[in-house]
Amino acid sequence: MKKVLFTTMLLFGLLSVLYGQMEEKMRKEKVVSGTIINKNGEEVEGYIKATGEAYGMETKQYYPAPWEYQDDIKFIPKDVFENTEKLKGKMYKKYGPKDIRGYRYEDMYFEAVKYADMSSVGLNMFAKWMFLRKVIDGKMEVFYHYENPPKVLVNESVEPYYIQCAEEHVVYRKGKDGKLKLISGVAGLNIQKDWEDCPLVKEKYDQKEYTGGKMEACLKAIQDYNENCNGI
Repeated sequence: MKKVLFTTMLLFGLLSVLYGQMEEKMRKEKVVSGTIINKNGEEVEGYIKATGEAYGMETKQYYPAPWEYQDDIKFIPKDVFENTEKLKGKMYKKYGPKDIRGYRYEDMYFEAVKYADMSSVGLNMFAKWMFLRKVIDGKMEVFYHYENPPKVLVNESVEPYYIQCAEEHVVYRKGKDGKLKLISGVAGLNIQKDWEDCPLVKEKYDQKEYTGGKMEACLKAIQDYNENCNGI
């Protein structure tokens, strides 16, 4: 009995040391655990270079930068990372939204989509490929989109733009081939047409049974649609 207990404690201690070493390696390489989904739909486990933070030179502090998740990522397969003592930059492969279906970054999932940002007038109104974070799955899908802060500023601080651009624009589509549309603003006024094929949701929305503001009510309606009318 004592031998079994000793062996168990020894094994637990060894695993703790190995886990600590891996944590230190991840910190050194500035990576997080992640997965890419290739064009065949296969998931490949590995590690992704950490992103999603911007440094403010004036305030000397870091800000959330969720727009960075929408661009290319640098990925290394799990076995290569864990079995290579000295990692080199060329071992990380860059993937863009045209290369893979999507990726998982810790507990977040990002899908490659083609989207035209209609929230403001500019070059962003031309559709282009990007990764968007998916927050609701089903026949009606919901994503978060973020604007990019300006790259060049004259006599102006960039920090206020970091704060402004960290606010999500909620977009949705009906079906995998549906067009991505804004829920908020003028572009989202006709979202009700997309659930008219579900009498349950249409009636509840018309009778204002979905409480909260317009955005919250729409998200509740979409979740209800996916749960009750997904097969329509």
